[in-house]
Amino acid sequence: MLEGSLPSSSNPLQMREKMYLIAVGYYQSGDYSRSRQLIDRCLEIVPDWRQAITLMKSIEDHIKKAVYVIRNRS
Repeated sequence: MLEGSLPSSSNPLQMREKMYLIAVGYYQSGDYSRSRQLIDRCLEIVPDWRQAITLMKSIEDHIKKAVYVIRNRS
């Protein structure tokens, strides 16, 4: 998949952009844990990147909702 192109990026900002776009794809497909991993890596490169912070908050909201639903099924 697209993640194969990440190691070829020597420029940290290009790598950040690619990781972010892949993270958005995972988020949209419902793979929140993989999306979060990539966003964490983006934020290691640029800790105050607003787009990544906003996506991270959305991911965390989805994870919290999923945990809430699972706990309340019992």
